[in-house]
Amino acid sequence: MASLVFRGIAMLIALALLAAPSPLAAQSVDQTGPDLQITSKYYIVIDAETGEIFASRGAHERAAMASLTKMFTAIEGIEAADPGYLIET
Repeated sequence: MASLVFRGIAMLIALALLAAPSPLAAQSVDQTGPDLQITSKYYIVIDAETGEIFASRGAHERAAMASLTKMFTAIEGIEAADPGYLIET
C-alpha cells in the first residue's frame, strides 16, 4: 500500500515538473547572428540537407577526431559486423 502512495506522489511530482515552464524554452535563439559563443578550436556547422556551411573555425586544418566520433564509428562497425566478428584496431 505504501508503495502505491509513493508511486502516486512521484507521478504527481513528475507531472508538475513537466508542466512547469522552463527558462531555457522561453529564451529566443538568434540563429542568424554572427556572435556565436563557441569556444572550441575546431568546429563546423552545416545544413544537413543542402550542405551549406553556416559557421566554421579551423575547418580546413588537420585535427584529431573527437572521442564521440571514435565511439560512434566503433558502434557502427559492431552493428554492421556479424556476431563473433573480431575487430582489430
